[in-house]
Amino acid sequence: MSNIIVFVVLLLLAAIPAVIANKKYYSSLGFYIYGVFGFLPALIHVLCLPDRARGDQRKASTGAIVWGALAGIITMYKVLIDFMEMLSDFEIFGFKGLGIFWTLASLVEIALGIWLLACIFRCERSKGIMMNFIISAVFSVVAPIISLVGYSIHILNTGKLDGGFEQIFMRELSVSWSSFVDGAILCAAFLVFALFVYRLNDKKSVSPKGLYCLVPGVAVAIMSITIVLANFRYMTITPIAGNMLNLFKFFFVGAYLWAVSNIPSDPVITENEDMEMAQ
Repeated sequence: MSNIIVFVVLLLLAAIPAVIANKKYYSSLGFYIYGVFGFLPALIHVLCLPDRARGDQRKASTGAIVWGALAGIITMYKVLIDFMEMLSDFEIFGFKGLGIFWTLASLVEIALGIWLLACIFRCERSKGIMMNFIISAVFSVVAPIISLVGYSIHILNTGKLDGGFEQIFMRELSVSWSSFVDGAILCAAFLVFALFVYRLNDKKSVSPKGLYCLVPGVAVAIMSITIVLANFRYMTITPIAGNMLNLFKFFFVGAYLWAVSNIPSDPVITENEDMEMAQ
């Protein structure tokens, strides 16, 4: 009975993004289905989309909305995973020493994820999303280096491992090689996305699009699967989930960029759309 009540509530709540979508001249049915499977992402997404009813000339194609929705949902789960990992590290180390770095690193990842969400849900292809990719690229390389240096300094200062440090240090030691590979590949993937957006906004050739939009996802997928298989015995569920979410995230973000690249940078509302809005 309780499951039926929850399902009915979801069906009713899904009508909210559907109604808003209809008022903005987007598919109410599409956003109703979207709302059933993810009410909160659907509501935030439709609120962020440009309002065609008010003559907003920014266009949001169906492909951009669909791939943006998938990328957004995965990114939201990744933000949640980063938050859980931050709480786990904070519980072991507190807000001191390495605990400060891991807490701040998790907060940076969460902030970058929320920033990317805002860009995707607004169907942006501007300098904002490009800067997000560039900062994410730098962070992907710098964070594992600082982390491993911090471990080394801790061992040199204490001369021994104790408590939570022993468990986590052995885990990090076992995957230290993959941390750098992970960071390097993520950095390269983000930079390829950033270059794509830059060339797109600068009206330069972005052909072949598959090189910019699909290859980063393939590279991250191979890297994520390899890291999980090679270090499965040392990894907890949180980093495993984070790697798997990255796998899907880069595919969906790449597909989203491909979709928004087909939207004119300065779209013009056609006469038919003007008449539709007037009605």
